[in-house]
Amino acid sequence: MVKIMRAFLWQGTDDVQGGKCLVAWNAVQRPLELGGLGVPNITLFSQALRLRWSWHALTQPDSISSQFPVVLDKNTLAFFRASVKIELGNGTQIKFWTDPWIDGHSIQELAPNLVQAVSKIIRKRRNVAEALHNRSWLRDVTGARTFQVIAEYITIRQLVDTVQLHQAPDRFSWRWSTDGMFSSSSAYKAFFTGQIAIPGAKELWKTRAPNKCRFFFWTLLHGRCWTAARLYRHGLRDNNICALCSQEAEDIDHLFLSCVYSREFWFKILRRCGWQLLTPMAQDCLVDWWLHNRKRIPKPRRRCFDSITILITWTLWLERNGRVFRNEQRRPATVLNWFWQELRLWKRAKLVDWSLLFPGE
Repeated sequence: MVKIMRAFLWQGTDDVQGGKCLVAWNAVQRPLELGGLGVPNITLFSQALRLRWSWHALTQPDSISSQFPVVLDKNTLAFFRASVKIELGNGTQIKFWTDPWIDGHSIQELAPNLVQAVSKIIRKRRNVAEALHNRSWLRDVTGARTFQVIAEYITIRQLVDTVQLHQAPDRFSWRWSTDGMFSSSSAYKAFFTGQIAIPGAKELWKTRAPNKCRFFFWTLLHGRCWTAARLYRHGLRDNNICALCSQEAEDIDHLFLSCVYSREFWFKILRRCGWQLLTPMAQDCLVDWWLHNRKRIPKPRRRCFDSITILITWTLWLERNGRVFRNEQRRPATVLNWFWQELRLWKRAKLVDWSLLFPGE
């Protein structure tokens, strides 16, 4: 399944070679706001679906669904236990040895050596109410009484002896939803918690532009565009000279920002919009320049600036490819005219608000 999805994304066929895949598949499967394309991670998604049965087993132990065997790897099981908040009531639904019922921690976590001295069957079956009755949990420890086991036993006994049960039933809540109820979608999203987003990812997918243009700009955010410098680095080209200026190495920042041809192109367009002071300099980085300067634009016009940025990079890329693959070197005025024609098409598609982009027109 993953092989088919990769081939469809990168080449539109049933099979694809590794060289065609610009971005690692793990990165593609990340959520949009983190820098991916939101393509489901089948492994994580299946684990999130299986967690529903674990939730039913915890909250509805007498239901038929809770009787189904669930196979989870250690990391997913640990994630589930850490994601469930337990409020101790009568203790009949909480597993004494394995559930995190002591200030959000489980005995298995606090005293791993002690738990190893308890049989697996007892660990799975013993609830808190049974364990606390006449301190029957002490008789569950049947393994060797090593120094570590005895030390952990003393610690756990001090914690357990202060516990008081109540008449109310035990309560469980899911940390990753506002209502405390489990959902597979919230579990799937939580798998990505703590990952660092690539700069510009969140802003990109809020920008109004054709999907093919946003997808192209997404590859720029990842630094995975096949420029001359990258082709040269991989031994696929005999030089790394920029196709637009024929002066310097053609990497992403040079081609789309610092090239003399590109900077003149930016200036002519930004000047008409009243943003000529934002014209990029030779030392600027594309992503940093975009994210920094969009904040200098008033919010009502910021979305227009984002769309213009994507269209300019797309236009420069098409011109570069025309020179490289078709030996077509159009005059700058012709390229600029094509840009304005394309922008008018975006206007007709309601991707650009003309009154905000050109307030005086």
